[in-house]
Amino acid sequence: MQCKRSSRVLLKQQSIMSSPISMSLPWKRHSNVGFTVSTKIKTSLIEGAGFGRFTEDEIKPGTIIRSDKLLNVAEAKIQTTENPNSSFAISLKTETDVESVEDWLVAWCAVTDRTKVIVGMSDFIGGSVKSDTDNGIPISCLLFPSLHMNHAKNPNIKQIIRGGRLVLEAKCTIAPGEELLLDYNDLYYNPGVRAWLKKHKKLSATEKVFVAIEASTMTSVGDAT
Repeated sequence: MQCKRSSRVLLKQQSIMSSPISMSLPWKRHSNVGFTVSTKIKTSLIEGAGFGRFTEDEIKPGTIIRSDKLLNVAEAKIQTTENPNSSFAISLKTETDVESVEDWLVAWCAVTDRTKVIVGMSDFIGGSVKSDTDNGIPISCLLFPSLHMNHAKNPNIKQIIRGGRLVLEAKCTIAPGEELLLDYNDLYYNPGVRAWLKKHKKLSATEKVFVAIEASTMTSVGDAT
């Protein structure tokens, strides 16, 4: 029975590798997929921040505006093949995990310039510190599609891990037209992710991460908790 199950998994993984390329890079998908409220991506109100995500609905405090299942890399590949328009979060536990996702996105999205994938991943990898997880274990991950939420010292959205899912919850009443914001100081980059980021230092725009790495403190990315 176990052999048959293993064979089915192997065939599915082989099918994934040979399937037609039909996926967009997660940060290129300016989508409302996964959100429980209507949102729109447009130029951020924060100078120099690029795009931001804005709510088109009024959001009450405590409202869960998005909840994504945490998947490992193999599960994420299967999920994307079976439902390309679904939303989920890839758990990145090791440097090998990050490299695997990098290789997968380059191949699956038919990217000719690997640098674009590296820079995009380094800008959009996030996570939650242990105080924001229900099991006390910090986590690093990459969301599909990306959030496009910018940083604020007094954010209106909190990111937490609950029941194996990455959850975005409103911290206060948010009026229609307001930009949705997170506190980047609550994000977490584990040693594997940090090693990958450091390796690609010259390719990434996430300067704050690398300053913290070189200082060996990581306080600005939540490692101190």
